[in-house]
Amino acid sequence: MTIKTGETSTAYYLSEAFLGGQTFEIDADQYTTLSEALTTVVSAMKIEELFQVFAQSFLRFEKDLLDVAFEYSFANVQDLDDEVFFSTIRYRFNVNIITILTAYRSYDDHCNRILKSSINPPKMQEFNSIKSRVRMH
Repeated sequence: MTIKTGETSTAYYLSEAFLGGQTFEIDADQYTTLSEALTTVVSAMKIEELFQVFAQSFLRFEKDLLDVAFEYSFANVQDLDDEVFFSTIRYRFNVNIITILTAYRSYDDHCNRILKSSINPPKMQEFNSIKSRVRMH
């Protein structure tokens, strides 16, 4: 569905393009409600995409932990150079941790920006203050 305004009148129209192209006249309040709902749905989808990036980086780290455990458990201990093996692991873990922290920071920053643009400021300020108090505890 698309929301459009009539160019020659002050009326608003809701048109659907998938069942027959019907057009329905709606008033300004209905237009505002539909516009806000559309903004909310799009914002929720953007937040979900950001969370998926964060979750995938966390799962990649978990997988790497398992890989290291299997590599070490099946390695021949006499032939294993501990310094090389563990420096490689330390490097992999550092990269994974930086990736997780960066993904979370991006998620947190972008969520605040997305929510500020989709929710009116007083509600957003109240939401952020509640979330800040929860994070501190």
